[in-house]
Amino acid sequence: MDDDQGPRYASNLLLREAYGGDPVLDGSVESQRSGTQRRPDDKAKRTYLWSDGRDPQDLTLQRWGVIAPLGDEGDALLDAIKPLLQQRRRDQGDVDVRVDRLPPDMDAMAVLKWRREHFDRGDEFRLDLPRYQLILGDLHQISPEVQMIQAASGAIGRLAFDTPDDYRRYVDKLLAWERAPRVQHDRRVVVHTVRDGTASTGVADAELVRPGVELLRSRVGQGDLRGVRLVTSGSDEPAPVDLSQHATIYDPGVFFTVSHGEGAPRRGWRSPQLQRSRQGAMSFGTSGSIGAAEVGAGTWMPGALWMMFACFSAGTPKTSKFARWLETLAGAGEFRGKVDEVLRSLPQGDARPFVAALPKAALLNEHGPLGFVGHLDLAWTYSFRELRDGRSNARPARFMAVLRECLGGSRYGLAFREIYRYFDEVNTELSVLEGADVQDPARRGHLWMLRQDLAGYVLLGDPAARLPVREPAAEPARSTSVGDFFAFQVQVADTPKAAPIDLKTVEKALADYLRGESIDAIARRLKVDKQALQAKIDRYQAAGREALKGDG
Repeated sequence: MDDDQGPRYASNLLLREAYGGDPVLDGSVESQRSGTQRRPDDKAKRTYLWSDGRDPQDLTLQRWGVIAPLGDEGDALLDAIKPLLQQRRRDQGDVDVRVDRLPPDMDAMAVLKWRREHFDRGDEFRLDLPRYQLILGDLHQISPEVQMIQAASGAIGRLAFDTPDDYRRYVDKLLAWERAPRVQHDRRVVVHTVRDGTASTGVADAELVRPGVELLRSRVGQGDLRGVRLVTSGSDEPAPVDLSQHATIYDPGVFFTVSHGEGAPRRGWRSPQLQRSRQGAMSFGTSGSIGAAEVGAGTWMPGALWMMFACFSAGTPKTSKFARWLETLAGAGEFRGKVDEVLRSLPQGDARPFVAALPKAALLNEHGPLGFVGHLDLAWTYSFRELRDGRSNARPARFMAVLRECLGGSRYGLAFREIYRYFDEVNTELSVLEGADVQDPARRGHLWMLRQDLAGYVLLGDPAARLPVREPAAEPARSTSVGDFFAFQVQVADTPKAAPIDLKTVEKALADYLRGESIDAIARRLKVDKQALQAKIDRYQAAGREALKGDG
């Protein structure tokens, strides 16, 4: 490109043909022509979260709701998750759970209209709107656009399984984790890269994984990351065992993996059923893959959040957000043939879009993760690279912030919102460029691609779930002197003094806890310190188990 046309902006794709085939695009693709692309969902602006001035983790303040399909299918799914609905009602102070029912195949404009006219009309305060929202149903039942637009201002997750019984299994597993006493584990974060020698994983390792690990390491031992154990994994001869040796340890944690996702083999998928069962699996090149069969049984990341950086890792839409741009490249003679290879991984003919089999199996595994973050489209390296003035700058904090929030005790939906914070910043800059009519097609092209890439990430699982380990012990309350500002000395306590916890209080709290009430709610109602109450309940239960040993 000539100098007067500006620098080129390029990225890599994390997609490999199934059955150990070749990377679909093992090289960089330029984004400049995407600066002219427009789609209806480009205009979906973020709105500010409600109740930001109050504890974002507290469901009594923030609320939890459900979005389900219309009709008999939706009725069956709501019935399947009834125990979760009842638990979340208790968690939010015996306030009814809001349930919205939507038709299938809503595009972005239809979702925005529903949101404006029904969900948040603007004629009442948002205090009772659910900040945490759980979508029920696969992509053909509730469209991806619903999740994308609602995630712009809320903490959104999705459950998508094949039968109502599968929804019951996940709910039973989730509630079992929540009701079990939280044990004191070293909170573990495992960062794994499939170093298969391709350009895409090489860029991701150099600009996302390595600097990201250093970011986390710099925080270990400080503040919210005290007690965190950081594990890096991945060999120069990659094989599934490299990851499974860490994933099969029964120790809840957070996992971040980088790999190619499996797409259509060279001759295409033999059937839509085969595509739904395999596409998005974690590719280890010629050494095999990790798919639904490998993560659906035994121990696999128990109670964890798994963040999988790969194409189609969360699922496959009917139409890619990048399709028009790729077709523009093909029409200009660039990557001719290769573009067809990329797009053949989309559902063909009347085949429906779908959530990938791998996260479905992992979330259904009794000893598997509670949450999964993946990509619902083609995943590029744009999402962690800041391309400005012809140079690439690593921005690993966009993803490491999600891990950090989870390790600090945040609910998975709230931690996932860290990605959408960057989506909002990118959307704002792009809107400014468009409004000012700035003639910078290269910059606009990069921002367009970056926005589309970030918008593809979704959370699967209940957004109110969190890492099931005891939070780090709180620092003791300190007193702050403000005497320097006045002629007399005043002591201001950082936290109010909690009520004492006697045996009767412990026994009452334990009874409520075993009935399903959260420690947060119990401690708030009894006006006692949450950490101290949890510690006494754990000691009480441990003493009871010790006394019963040998009774048979």
